[in-house]
Amino acid sequence: MKTDGSRLSVNGHPSNLRDVDAAAVEKTSTRAMSRMPLALFAIATLAIMLAFLGRPAVQRTQEARVLETAREMLGRGWRDWLIPRLNGGLRLEKPPLAYWLAAGAFKVGGVSEGIGRVPFALSGWLTVMLVAAAAEWMFDRAAALFAGAALLGFMMFARHARLAETDILATFFVTAAIACVLRAMHGSGKMNWYRLSGVMIGLAVMGKGLPALFALAFLLALPLARPRQDWRVLWDWTRSGAPLLTAIIAVPWFAYVQATVGLSKLQEEAEIGVKGAEHAASLLQYFPDLLRALAPWTAIVVLALIVAGYHWRRDWRARSLLLWFGAIFIPLLCAKQRQFHYLLPALPPLAILGGWLISQSLDRAFEHHRLVRALLLWTLIVAALGLLTLPTVAGKLRGGRMTTDWIGVAVGVGVCFLASLFYRDVRRLAASFALAGIIAVTFLVQVWMPSLRANDPREIAVQIRALGDGPYYFYGSNISLPLVFHMRQTMPQLATPQELSAAAASHPTMIVVAETKSRTTPPPVPAGFSRAAEIRSDEQTFEIYRVADATTAGAAASPPASQASISPTK
Repeated sequence: MKTDGSRLSVNGHPSNLRDVDAAAVEKTSTRAMSRMPLALFAIATLAIMLAFLGRPAVQRTQEARVLETAREMLGRGWRDWLIPRLNGGLRLEKPPLAYWLAAGAFKVGGVSEGIGRVPFALSGWLTVMLVAAAAEWMFDRAAALFAGAALLGFMMFARHARLAETDILATFFVTAAIACVLRAMHGSGKMNWYRLSGVMIGLAVMGKGLPALFALAFLLALPLARPRQDWRVLWDWTRSGAPLLTAIIAVPWFAYVQATVGLSKLQEEAEIGVKGAEHAASLLQYFPDLLRALAPWTAIVVLALIVAGYHWRRDWRARSLLLWFGAIFIPLLCAKQRQFHYLLPALPPLAILGGWLISQSLDRAFEHHRLVRALLLWTLIVAALGLLTLPTVAGKLRGGRMTTDWIGVAVGVGVCFLASLFYRDVRRLAASFALAGIIAVTFLVQVWMPSLRANDPREIAVQIRALGDGPYYFYGSNISLPLVFHMRQTMPQLATPQELSAAAASHPTMIVVAETKSRTTPPPVPAGFSRAAEIRSDEQTFEIYRVADATTAGAAASPPASQASISPTK
């Protein structure tokens, strides 16, 4: 890195572009990646995003809501696609784009966890490619490759970008909207980029709703940061027609819901997001959550944030990335509802900053070259030591060791080997760090962590179906939506003994699932039912009941209650 007054240059390209006009920036942005590395990176990223996609069972209620709602759309008319249903009841807390994508995948490939997750994994892949493209345009080829690798290797992204949930849709569309605004400000074709950002904001509304406001927060933050230079951004964005395009995409569905069933459910969801009625937590929670979400890139990204803050005034790119992150992270801090996965849209600008820092560190003249090399090396060592402990950890959590544990050990040994081989060459060390991070995190999230689950909902569904053909009902206040999806049919909820007895009179072959959690238990089961099985998982217990007369009729097909009690697998 060369220094010339207040202007910095990295690998021969200017780092401080405050005095460079739009034409010069556009010329700089034509330093595109050579086609072969970009193509190989895109293909490898796609393969990684789709790898083991169907292996983990649907365990999160958030994912079950999307997949079960989509499954219940199949075979129904267009109105049921516009007014979604979940386990027989209305599901209007979120706009329907996620349900439509999953239902479309089901129509093509059949109903399964892996097929339902494909559109969301593709959204994650597109987010990685968009981050790489933005980093290449703003910085250089090396920054693009490392930024894409960083996002792909973040622990949170590896976990949540492959799930059929609304967060990855919001992440992709918000990232695209903000990237389009930056491109409009510092490139040619300004109005078209603004219009495209309006389209992306509209799709973000249809994907999750409130997170679309992150892009608007970024637009408002730009003139606050540089009022003399960026005050026209909002005006240009408005007169381009972007708000109209947003409305054309988002308003029709809301208008239809208002005309048919009303917006009470949507309003309730918005109030929960602002007031935090369900998931209230401390303001400080997101800080350790963010550090955990960035693993194993945490140290690199923290240093990148510090360096970018130092260049706030001199470099529009550092300032823009910090504003991008702040436009998402600060509203999340202000909202009282806080959940770990809400941080997902904040990861793309941090990935670009991490890629930028490593790109600069490839030049030995960079002032933080040795510090970056040390952070890369020690992160590799710590990660390798962590992987070597997997058999011990699995033995305590699972009660036994499996092949996947020793695969983790092999990955850890490989990481140690890479660290010892390239610790003096920062270029190869950084490449090894990025590759090892992607492989290790993908293995942990998609293979090892699912193996720790005792009696996941997919296994429980198999055990319940073995007891009879149903129909199946939930009894009490608890309901497991992951189990509903894996049963592949709706399971109505009966809240009181009177409702249970009335249902038994009409359905003598019914099978009743009473779910017990740590704080809530179902009401007593009335006379006339016998317990057919007890199935315990990591977090809850399912007691299975049948009508007493039906139990006698089906005794030949199933074991007695005393023999059907099923404990967690070891």
